[in-house]
Amino acid sequence: MGTEPTSYTYLGSVPSDVHEYVDEYYDLYENPGGSGICEYSFRALHYKISAVDITSLESLKSEKDVITGYIDPCAPEDRPMPDMGTPREFALNQNYPNPFNPTTNIQYDIPNDVFVNIKVYDMLGREVAELVNEVKNAGRYIVGFNGSNLASGIYYYKIKAGSFEQTRRMVLIK
Repeated sequence: MGTEPTSYTYLGSVPSDVHEYVDEYYDLYENPGGSGICEYSFRALHYKISAVDITSLESLKSEKDVITGYIDPCAPEDRPMPDMGTPREFALNQNYPNPFNPTTNIQYDIPNDVFVNIKVYDMLGREVAELVNEVKNAGRYIVGFNGSNLASGIYYYKIKAGSFEQTRRMVLIK
């Protein structure tokens, strides 16, 4: 199982009336599988839970817990999210975690088949990465972004999908 990590990454939050959290980024399977080209690998995910009140005060973290399973190493970074249905409108969600170091995830919704372009820009408006540049079928997607080659700072990511355009801000802290 390995040793306990020295730090944890923020994954998400839920409203006060919701008592569960589903991490859509990892799909863990009970049994090893694979195509023979790419065999599933065993993964242990360590986690802790904390609460944050409306004044941004954070509780102590819970005791560590671990879930285990097999992950598909051939799964693409840019993939449809499972069992979410077809979105009714375009959306570009806030990246998570945010702030991040050095990787983060960006989720977006496409209600119909359309050419999608997602780029990342620095504070001066210079393009630093192109994450998506292709026709996508209707669905919910998540794409990973790795800022390991960038300096700490504020970056912007922008989606263009048909006539829909939206920009959001993210913070890289190293």
